[in-house]
Amino acid sequence: MTIPGLRDARTFSSALGFAFLLVLGGCAKEEIRVYTTPKQTNAPSMAKAEADGPELPHANWNVPKGWIEKPASGMRVGSFSIRGPDGQEADVSIIPLGGRAGSELENINRWRGQIGLEPVPAEQLSALTQDVAVGEARGSLVDMAGTDAQTKKPTRVIGAILPTKEATWFFKMTGADALVAEQKPVFTEFLKSVHFDTAESHAHAHATAEPKTASASDAAPSGNASNEPIWEVPSGWTAQPPTSMLLARFAITGLQAAKAEVTVSSFPGDVGGLLANVNRWRGQLNLGPITESELGKLTSPIDLGGTKATLVELEPKEKGAGAKRLIVAVVPRNGSTWFFKLMGDDALVVQEKAALLKFVQSVRYPNA
Repeated sequence: MTIPGLRDARTFSSALGFAFLLVLGGCAKEEIRVYTTPKQTNAPSMAKAEADGPELPHANWNVPKGWIEKPASGMRVGSFSIRGPDGQEADVSIIPLGGRAGSELENINRWRGQIGLEPVPAEQLSALTQDVAVGEARGSLVDMAGTDAQTKKPTRVIGAILPTKEATWFFKMTGADALVAEQKPVFTEFLKSVHFDTAESHAHAHATAEPKTASASDAAPSGNASNEPIWEVPSGWTAQPPTSMLLARFAITGLQAAKAEVTVSSFPGDVGGLLANVNRWRGQLNLGPITESELGKLTSPIDLGGTKATLVELEPKEKGAGAKRLIVAVVPRNGSTWFFKLMGDDALVVQEKAALLKFVQSVRYPNA
């Protein structure tokens, strides 16, 4: 079967960092370049976010002078870069994730892990966060300093988390400790400029800038004339229309109205690494974050003919009615990471585990 709805990575609004280039010598009071016209298509400050469900609103923002705006990619709907003296760099990203997207504590502990800091318990959370304005709303701001795992250099993360009705928005600045600390006032002013479109302007932007979406297909495996992957869909899986962050979706119905869903997505790079993604998925099951040393208990290798793929299986905290289970195959391929995710009612997911593995093993990727 040909993957429906496959688009270039720039259309995936979806995981997590900020990149921005700054020529020092200025300050937070520098002139701000403003982009707020929803009538423009492809306006650099207007981003449309969609997640694994309903379409999310457009966001607009004012770009501070010295911030270099980069094309949105992967899970980012906004991306900036800054360079300071002596080659210092920092990265800024805007990422919306539909649904719960993990608790505030889970996400902050995920960021702490990225700079070599130990997770903190819930009772210490209030001491780490402060209230911050994100447009007309109020979010939580966290400022943490640690060490980059690869470069071993002092690194700082300043992030804002804004839960909304449709999604949780993550605004994150990370990079060289001194540069990020210096840019904190600019970052908080940037947050104040964020504006989410009203229903009327959102509808207009949707009409003028919405990319074309292909419908799902249940066809049998075919040739790869369109340079898209092909696969074999297990019996009982029903194709559903994909969203902009998903290449494909399948619904599964079992006995006693049990339900599960399979999604396929692909993003550039490692999307924050295995631990960060596992902790995000654990948040979706109301499970607490784990450390790197605990990953081995939840993962196992998958034989894909030379590709080092990983299977992640997360069990519910308690069995019984309403218990959910999640199984994800994580497949690195040609500089990107593919996620084949099965989630739903506990017993049905266990039943479909073998089908998921067979499905993943059947995929033939483009440019293979």
